[in-house]
Amino acid sequence: MAWMKLFTNLWLEDCNAELQDEVTQASYIRLLCYANNIGENGTFVAEGKVPLPEEIICRGANVNPSKFNELLKLGKIVKTKDLYSISAWHKYQNEYSRQKGYREKLHKKVTSRGYK
Repeated sequence: MAWMKLFTNLWLEDCNAELQDEVTQASYIRLLCYANNIGENGTFVAEGKVPLPEEIICRGANVNPSKFNELLKLGKIVKTKDLYSISAWHKYQNEYSRQKGYREKLHKKVTSRGYK
């Protein structure tokens, strides 16, 4: 099961005020989830790292194309040549890699004491 980090307190405290309506907000979350599940580093790619077209992304994430384009105009989704990706993905998702060694060491320490 894939996971991603979402700062819920920031989300709820209106840091995404430009995503005014609930459908746009839900569309953005669905696109985050879809990129996390299929892509690498927030990109929308198929196996073999083939960039997915807008139509396939919208269908896969169950997002209306007009909402996808709205998010594109807002800069939440970016397009570089034929590759769509989530903007600022690394800013929010890279902490896991940085902390992975610490978490593994902590897990060994906790489980070696019998805590489960």
